[in-house]
Amino acid sequence: DKLVDIKVQESDIFLDPQNYKELFKSLLHIFRNSVDHGIESREERVAKNKSEIAKLKVFFSKDVKNFTINIQDDGKGIDPEEIKIVSKKKFDFEKMSKEEIISLIFEPGLSSKTDVSTVSGRGVGLDAVKEEVERLGGKITVSSKIDEGTLFKIELPMGG
Repeated sequence: DKLVDIKVQESDIFLDPQNYKELFKSLLHIFRNSVDHGIESREERVAKNKSEIAKLKVFFSKDVKNFTINIQDDGKGIDPEEIKIVSKKKFDFEKMSKEEIISLIFEPGLSSKTDVSTVSGRGVGLDAVKEEVERLGGKITVSSKIDEGTLFKIELPMGG
């Protein structure tokens, strides 16, 4: 029951899709999480003075050696306090920055959903994306602001 306007920026980056096939498949986990975990219900969005229609943007950048895939939503953001609660492993949260705590979403088995749906909640997904990005020699980062949204940045070498 969510309305999402998805925009994919055109790009002049040309790649051999065979080299990135598994990565492209794994990116589905980011889209699922954005819609299921990040984007609020229509009622919540209206109550927060947001548009009833959420925005999900995919845009790209490149330099000589690397290209970056950016996936950004305008949802509720990732709450580090919620990550602390649902983390199955024990971390010294006192010594971790907000960004480090948010990055725990890439840990295997981590899910903020208490119920499993056909869309998400099994704690499998973002760890698979990170694993595939690293297999390709890249890195993935996430930044988030409460009530403003989340941005995933995936930086990869041009060659694949």
